[in-house]
Amino acid sequence: MDKTEIIFATINILVLIITTVAVWLSPIQAVKIGQKLQQKDKLYTNKFYVFATLIGNRHAKGGAENFVVAINQIPIVFQDDKKVLLAWDKYIQAHTNATLTLSDLNSYLNDLVIALANDLGYKDIGNDLLVRYFYPDASFFRYESDHLVNLEYVKKNRQAPDAQHDTTKKA
Repeated sequence: MDKTEIIFATINILVLIITTVAVWLSPIQAVKIGQKLQQKDKLYTNKFYVFATLIGNRHAKGGAENFVVAINQIPIVFQDDKKVLLAWDKYIQAHTNATLTLSDLNSYLNDLVIALANDLGYKDIGNDLLVRYFYPDASFFRYESDHLVNLEYVKKNRQAPDAQHDTTKKA
């Protein structure tokens, strides 16, 4: 065997080893890539659910429990977007300010919805779109009804806890 044949044989063996390793690792890498793609898809689905819930219920907040759930999911689902978290924080803080009007609160909510839209890639959604909505009269009456029920619930639960749950009283 001359030098050339030895060099070609060595190269062939190296190519065989590299090919064997690549064939062995390919399925593992494919699974890892597939898992990452599934995680990204699930995150997008969760983000879109929050966004769609908020935009769909933004003028029916009072009677929409899923609205409250979606608001409370934002810090987890959008933890990677500082602009969303800032808009969320401003919206939450606005609810502790008794001097703000419903219009002010809606403005904070619109800012939050726009931040969510931008995170999802919807760059053309702005206040001009968010001021338009459909809210039938029947929904308004449901909101008022839910509001009254919520007020009664709050009143009842602000009583002294011992008076509500005293199990030592005998009938």
